[in-house]
Amino acid sequence: MAAVVAFAAVFALVNDSGGVILESDVASDARQTTPEPSGTIGNVAYVDELVYYEDADRTLETSVFFPIEGDGPFPVVVLYGIHWPGSQERELSRRIAERGAVVFAPIWVDVRYPSQTASEYIGGGMWNRAACAAGYAQAQAEAYGGDPARSTIMGSAGGEHPATWVALGMADLSDCEE
Repeated sequence: MAAVVAFAAVFALVNDSGGVILESDVASDARQTTPEPSGTIGNVAYVDELVYYEDADRTLETSVFFPIEGDGPFPVVVLYGIHWPGSQERELSRRIAERGAVVFAPIWVDVRYPSQTASEYIGGGMWNRAACAAGYAQAQAEAYGGDPARSTIMGSAGGEHPATWVALGMADLSDCEE
């Protein structure tokens, strides 16, 4: 019987002094109020369908999972993966939040959009849009009890590519909303 081994790459977004490495105009001072949760599972609430990127061709959304109880502010995790309903990454997001973190779980690629081509993959267009989710998480973290100064990027399965691209500072944030 074959064993399936999954691993995740984790990259800190803070430097040794506690300063945030990922800084962009995306993380503006305009904070939104926390939307009503889409649901709760145990001690974790979640909100789905938060738009973090939109252009003429596509709308990309994130879910956020956050502890209902506990002493915040909580660290923030941006978990890139495949966050379709019922996916392993949604369960992983919930479990991380259950342990005391605010987890943003963006859908960073959607095969329904025909403009997502091999050239976007190689040229970085997909990763640039994925980076907008990290900026969105920084800007919205406090609304969910998170501390944007304690942020981490994590990738699971195919999400390791955008996590690496973003963590290494290779993404172009010019298309992200301010």
